[in-house]
Amino acid sequence: MGECAVYHWLTTRFPKKDIESSWKSKNREHLYAEAGSDSLGYDYHLEYDRRNWFLEVKASLQNPMVFEMGETEVDKAKECAILGKSEYSIIYVSNIEDPSKMKILVLPNPFSEEGKKVFGRPREKFRYSFGE
Repeated sequence: MGECAVYHWLTTRFPKKDIESSWKSKNREHLYAEAGSDSLGYDYHLEYDRRNWFLEVKASLQNPMVFEMGETEVDKAKECAILGKSEYSIIYVSNIEDPSKMKILVLPNPFSEEGKKVFGRPREKFRYSFGE
């Protein structure tokens, strides 16, 4: 639901952009025939103002102001922060089930200098699997 809300939000903010083609995650398959991928580290890729923008959507039923990032998301965010050639943002959608309370916030890349001011030092979770 969060990615659909952001889809509509993006179409109003960028009416001349092809937002349908910009939507890259697997969730796009619910509305469009073309396949998507959840292994890219982002949900939308836009070219705007001569920059590549990678947008990762995080949604919540309420507004805990917390989100988790998976391995591919962390990798892409770090890549953008280190190389500086592309922008990576978190699009946070709160109160997704209540349109009267729903808010969409654009948050900076947690690994960027701006992101460090907003989030503090990035914390990473690691999960290990093993077999006997």
